[in-house]
Amino acid sequence: MSPNDGRNGERSDDRANSSVDDSELSLNAILEVLAHHHRREIVRILAGDPNETASVRSLTERLLERERERTGVIPGRQGIETSLYHVHLPKLADAELVEYDPPRKTVRYRPNERVREILKHLRKAESE
Repeated sequence: MSPNDGRNGERSDDRANSSVDDSELSLNAILEVLAHHHRREIVRILAGDPNETASVRSLTERLLERERERTGVIPGRQGIETSLYHVHLPKLADAELVEYDPPRKTVRYRPNERVREILKHLRKAESE
């Protein structure tokens, strides 16, 4: 039986409201996933309303705004959106921090207390 199996040994695909077991991700794995500032921002954005599903388009808009605030420069939409589709969202999904549905272009956060705490500490370090 795999961790995704239900009580009857059947695979359970209903993980929308489930959270990742904090012990499943090592500290090194979490830090690797959160190494890029776009992935940290994606998790922060989605964690703000963990019951909602966000569109890739809305995440792109939010990241564009945050990049403008952070750097004073308006980044290219195409580059941000492409990196979301091909790099950042798949990496977050592989770590089971988000549920990413490429055909529907939607993303949902999977709460993880350990990640939340690490992000809190990283936010302090980023602002220093």
